[in-house]
Amino acid sequence: MKKLEKILLLVLLVLLIGRMAGLPLTNALFAIASFALALAYLVWGYRLLRPTADTPAWLAISAGVAFSASMVALPFATYARQDIVFKVLPAVNGALLILLLVRWGVKRKQKIEPTRPLIIQSAILFGALGFLSYLQPVAIYRSVIITLNRGNERLIANMHMVEEFEAYEEAYAKGECEQAVLHAERANREGRVWLFGPDHLEPEGKHTTIIDPAFMIWTQAA
Repeated sequence: MKKLEKILLLVLLVLLIGRMAGLPLTNALFAIASFALALAYLVWGYRLLRPTADTPAWLAISAGVAFSASMVALPFATYARQDIVFKVLPAVNGALLILLLVRWGVKRKQKIEPTRPLIIQSAILFGALGFLSYLQPVAIYRSVIITLNRGNERLIANMHMVEEFEAYEEAYAKGECEQAVLHAERANREGRVWLFGPDHLEPEGKHTTIIDPAFMIWTQAA
């Protein structure tokens, strides 16, 4: 790991802590730092990811492209974006990780220590992006998204909406109608905050809400 990479990763870590603390501007700065590291990997991956001459140049360049794709996706993944492009980009590094592991398996009896840092970096990056990009909105996922987005009331409301929807389904399945209605109303309220913001002026009863974990359909009430 070269000095430039260490500096950019340290900056990312500091900004990530700032996001968790809800500090202003850290969201935008985190995205800028992620894109800067992505550019560094793409342009200088040959040098940044090639610790010794024993590491094949093609492997370092491939790692640079794969890591760059993941770093571009990282800021969007922390916002729980589900666009297909942000699911494809981390997969590039996933393919690289498989390649590195296969290569390690084939050449395990040879001296390939210089490629081990790439395997570790690729595994850590894919693990983090895989969690944010592919995991369903279960409790631990929602907790991480909320922690990473302190102050983002609309996104936090989205996570709470999914939580209340799950509670509604559970109560409904048990025949606990009053609890089901209560959780449905809470999900409705959180959904309105998600769509319109905490200060929206939509009058009660103007819309009905069909709540789904992945999306919401709004229809005019009769």
